[in-house]
Amino acid sequence: MERVWQRDLGGITVRAVKADPMGRSGDALVIPTCNLLKMDAGIPAAVRDAGGEEIEREAGDLAPVAVGAAVVTGAGRLPYRALVHAAAFGADGHTSEDRLRVCAFNALKRCCDRGLSSVVVIPPSGTISGISAASCCRALLRGIRDYCLSHRCSLRQVELISDDDNVYRDLAACLERASREEDED
Repeated sequence: MERVWQRDLGGITVRAVKADPMGRSGDALVIPTCNLLKMDAGIPAAVRDAGGEEIEREAGDLAPVAVGAAVVTGAGRLPYRALVHAAAFGADGHTSEDRLRVCAFNALKRCCDRGLSSVVVIPPSGTISGISAASCCRALLRGIRDYCLSHRCSLRQVELISDDDNVYRDLAACLERASREEDED
C-alpha cells in the first residue's frame, strides 16, 4: 500500500513515498552509487536490470567522478527522461552526512540544468559505512532543502521513495523537520 508524506520547500513539493521505486515515473530518477559509477550491486544493479545495460555502458564512460558529484545518463527502458547517478560514496564504501547532503544538492542541480520538473529519488538503502538510514535520510533532506531554498528553476516535485517501512518513516520525519526549519527561517 502506498503512503505519502508531503511538504512544500521553497516552492517545490517534496514527498516521502512508501512504494516500489521501479513502479514510478517522472522526468528523472536519481540513484545513489559509488563514484566509479558501477552498476553491479544494490540499487544500481536493480536499475540496470530494469532499464537495460546501455545505462551501465553510458555511466562507465563518465566514470570516475568525485564523491558528491552527480552525472546524467539516458534512462534506457525506464519510464524517465534521464537517470541521475549520485556519487554518494567512494569505492571503499565510505561516506558522511556532508557528502550525502552535497550529493543530493548536486543531483537536483543536474535536474534543473536539464529543465526537468519531476524527480524521483531512491535513498541509499541500509547502513553505509556506519551511517544509519536515519542519518542518510537527514542528510538527503538537508541537501534537497538547501537546493530548494536557494535556487529557482523548473523543478516542481521531488519524491523520495522507498518500499522499506523504516526508511519511509525516517524520510517522513526528516521531511517534517525540514519543513519546520524552513518556517523558522
